[in-house]
Amino acid sequence: MEINLRHLKDLTSGDPSQQRRLALLDPIIKDRLERLETGIHLKKQGGFGPAQEFIRSGVGKKEMDEIQRAVAEI
Repeated sequence: MEINLRHLKDLTSGDPSQQRRLALLDPIIKDRLERLETGIHLKKQGGFGPAQEFIRSGVGKKEMDEIQRAVAEI
């Protein structure tokens, strides 16, 4: 992920508005990856039930929606 974002930053180095959008996207993606790791950990430690509750919270969907909106702007 880091390599891809770095590559995008290089590709858009001449466009300050795209650079700002990428700067906003970076922490959102990092948060999403952390949330995925949390879900995996819950499944491994507590089984399907706790992981399912975590998924039902809708946080992951909100994060993905935010990422998709940011990418669409880019």
